[in-house]
Amino acid sequence: MQYMEIVAILRNFSRAERTGQGKIYWQTVFNMLPYLTAAGLINYMKLARLYLQKMNRLEHTIPTLVQSLEKGLHVVRRSNIFWAGLSTDSVIEQELMKNLKTETRLN
Repeated sequence: MQYMEIVAILRNFSRAERTGQGKIYWQTVFNMLPYLTAAGLINYMKLARLYLQKMNRLEHTIPTLVQSLEKGLHVVRRSNIFWAGLSTDSVIEQELMKNLKTETRLN
């Protein structure tokens, strides 16, 4: 049963990130905290908790930004496909790797 719960959390995380559903994304990160702790990933747990605290504080200080993030503006879309959202760090890594490969071919 616990395995199925972990799989459900990961599935929700992937769905929320790819489709840009902010509330589900943050709830899923919150649901991951006990498993990160149990796995000994203390740094991930600390950073995820800090991230959630900042997002909660942001809700009170800049509510319009939070509304934009909830609409899916926290992901990058390179096409109009619904399931094609990517996290910003993935896009940065892809572009960096593409640029590095292009430069090495030129040399």
